[in-house]
Amino acid sequence: MLFLTVACTRQIYQPTNVRLDVPPGTSLQAVGDAIWRAGRSEEWRVTERHPGLARASRTVRAHRAVVEVAYDQATFSIRLLSAVNLDHDGTRIHKNYNAWIERLEDAITSEVASLATVPPP
Repeated sequence: MLFLTVACTRQIYQPTNVRLDVPPGTSLQAVGDAIWRAGRSEEWRVTERHPGLARASRTVRAHRAVVEVAYDQATFSIRLLSAVNLDHDGTRIHKNYNAWIERLEDAITSEVASLATVPPP
């Protein structure tokens, strides 16, 4: 049984200082709103936001992850805060978690890049 657990786990993927393609003059609030939209599009629930910091959770059946997204107008980072039923041991986690984070990372970069196509109010 231990083999099956190890075979399904990977090093925790925590994107750090991912570059954002933010149009000049974009506010921190606009970046935060884009991150919120990206999270929602990937079935994350953004439960708490402050300028430069978002907290999001995702629950799939009995599996749950809570992450922190730190951001500014140039970069963002995603850090795992807690995991339930994801075989988390401090350094490794179920491979599905990493897939969730990769999709969230892609959604954030896409959503922020789309700010360039939205005319300012």
